[in-house]
Amino acid sequence: MAEEKDDVVLVDVVAQADVGDVDFAAASAAFKQAAQVNTAIEGTPWSLLQAAVSRAETDERFRAIIERLRTTARHDQHADDLVPALREATNKVTALLAEQPKVIEPPEVTPPAVIVDPVRAHATEVSNASELESVVAAIKDELSAGHPVRVTWEPL
Repeated sequence: MAEEKDDVVLVDVVAQADVGDVDFAAASAAFKQAAQVNTAIEGTPWSLLQAAVSRAETDERFRAIIERLRTTARHDQHADDLVPALREATNKVTALLAEQPKVIEPPEVTPPAVIVDPVRAHATEVSNASELESVVAAIKDELSAGHPVRVTWEPL
């Protein structure tokens, strides 16, 4: 039919076409809009819509877009136009995919206070090797007596 150049023959072929249970208004709309629908289908970024289908399993926003598009695709062209539905779906999917995720600020956590026993605690500034040996000896004495020791230091 695409090769046929005679308009009379084309009209006759279309007029005699068996369109099943489709009424003439629906068939007429389908024929008139076929080129536009075909162009829209060919120009649709299907990989983008496939990504939306995957996300629809866990995200209601994507699910709503895909279901609306599927509903439109199931209807006759004269009842629900597929061309703007494809455009709207791809625009909405693009917008959703472009959204920045919401940043959740972690709660401020105050570390528990370290209680220092002033009777048992020792703090010594060390500035040479002999002072260090004295501190190490005191630590060894505590460990020998069976007392666990917490060692911390910081450069001054």
